Amino acid sequence: MRTPQGPFDVTLYTPDDLVTVNEIFCRNDYLPPNDFEVVVDFGSNIGTTALYWLTRNEKATVWLYVPLTQNIERLKYNLRGFEGRYKFTETAIGALNGPVSFGWEPAGRYGGVVKAEFAEHITAPCQDAADALRAVIAAHGRTDILKIDVEGLET
Repeated sequence: MRTPQGPFDVTLYTPDDLVTVNEIFCRNDYLPPNDFEVVVDFGSNIGTTALYWLTRNEKATVWLYVPLTQNIERLKYNLRGFEGRYKFTETAIGALNGPVSFGWEPAGRYGGVVKAEFAEHITAPCQDAADALRAVIAAHGRTDILKIDVEGLET
């Protein structure tokens, strides 16, 4: 990927990942304000949006939340070199704290808490969205960008 900070290698694992890259890097679906520094990314997938924000502002810190092991490994690989600039939590985000049933499809792009329509299910930790935001605000005093992609629990 060409970015304002130079080229970065991104590994895409499925055709769905290419759709995500197009949405973020080509269509600019997540175009940030010029002065952002604190980003919260609920539903971080394989780190594509985090890479986008991290390469747009050298001062940015991105807080990431993902419950699927396969996506965690992919996210960490795609964000190599940025380890000091992101905070990662292995959890789903929802309206409660505790274990939840998390449904997902094999490509890993779509999944969510209590998603019965997906063939694959795991028991995953879940963090209440308000608690997660309180932790970020306690650390930084604010958030500049909040991305919520939690497949139906956005409200």
